[in-house]
Amino acid sequence: MFRTFSSLPPQIRFFAVLIFIYHTGVSFIWPVYMPYMTRKLELSVALGGTLLSVHYALQFAGNLAGGLLFDRWKAKTTIALSSAIPMLCTVAIGFGGGVAAYTVCFMLLGFFSGFFYAVINAWAIRMWPSGGRRNANLVYVALNVAGAVGTALGGVTAAFSYSLAFWINAAFHLAFLALFYAYFRSRSLAGKTTKKPDSQLPAPPAPNAAHGNWTALALLSTGLMVTWFMYTQWLTVVPAIFQKLQLPAYSYNLLWTINAVMVVGAQPIVSKLIAKWRLSLKAQLITGACIFIVSSVVMAEAADYAGFVAAMAVMTLAEMLVWPSVPALAADYAESGKEGFVQGVVAGGPTAGRMLGPILGGMLFEHAGQTASLYASTACTLLGALCFFTFIALGRRTRQAAPQAAANTESAERRSAAP
Repeated sequence: MFRTFSSLPPQIRFFAVLIFIYHTGVSFIWPVYMPYMTRKLELSVALGGTLLSVHYALQFAGNLAGGLLFDRWKAKTTIALSSAIPMLCTVAIGFGGGVAAYTVCFMLLGFFSGFFYAVINAWAIRMWPSGGRRNANLVYVALNVAGAVGTALGGVTAAFSYSLAFWINAAFHLAFLALFYAYFRSRSLAGKTTKKPDSQLPAPPAPNAAHGNWTALALLSTGLMVTWFMYTQWLTVVPAIFQKLQLPAYSYNLLWTINAVMVVGAQPIVSKLIAKWRLSLKAQLITGACIFIVSSVVMAEAADYAGFVAAMAVMTLAEMLVWPSVPALAADYAESGKEGFVQGVVAGGPTAGRMLGPILGGMLFEHAGQTASLYASTACTLLGALCFFTFIALGRRTRQAAPQAAANTESAERRSAAP
């Protein structure tokens, strides 16, 4: 793992460190949101959940806005805003205040943090255009390691002081900004342009292919959204099931420790198997989608702790194939100068899933029961796989139609130019 990391270009290694710093700070406080609202601010669970949903809705808007700003405005300034504004918000929350002040800061935090998660893959592509799946893998592993570290430390810190947890988050943002400007102040975010591997579409695209490209991206984002609906049930429904089974609290945290250890430890093995079997990005996507279906069935049928451990292990394998493949595939549909917006569209899928999943999953669990809510998650993984299959089929038709469309256009131009 470390040998692989050391073989990467220097700017990409530094980029991974920046992602780790940023997301560790974010992971310090995301588990604190609901406890802070219900215990510190004394809001009801329903109101706290509503605020959390609006927070994620604004993060979705931030994904799209951040991608556009990254492409059409100033990339470095967009990245700086994604950290500077959240830093000011968490400092203000740490000092306390009423519900109104918290709500304003919480909503701004959601919107501007959406910038960062939209542009990190586009940022990696600009610095290392030939990186392909390695770029997406690097982002995925960095986020997961940071998430594991931040969540573990943040929980301990919040037990001592909510304010301290928010201030430590601000300190991570300050460190991110200082290192970002120290390294990139005199450097460009763009690297040397080389041919991207696994490129699927001709450049520039034929006029008739443009609509197909955006349809394909919409399918990719929708597939992610409904798959994340299943994923969020691990955060909402599964804890309620554990409480019903009278399992100790640490047993639930151990599931996410298993997830983080597998993501980091099994990554070299998965990479070697992908190379050995010569799996394309699309094959990885479909394989992972099918494994997601299996994991959701295992979760729905789990009757004890061992069943949930098995479901988590299978699901982690699925996410190791799907999550890194999606931004790498989306990059092949991005014209030059539109990388940020394309990655923002794709990043919006998981954000929408995180926004809708807890609400709908919780309602199903309360009104229809455990079995119905978990099998609804299975239905979502099936729908996600269908979206991914359709995405691949549409991509094939677009590539086949593009050369013919270009030939027809050229023929028409020649006829119009003839005397």
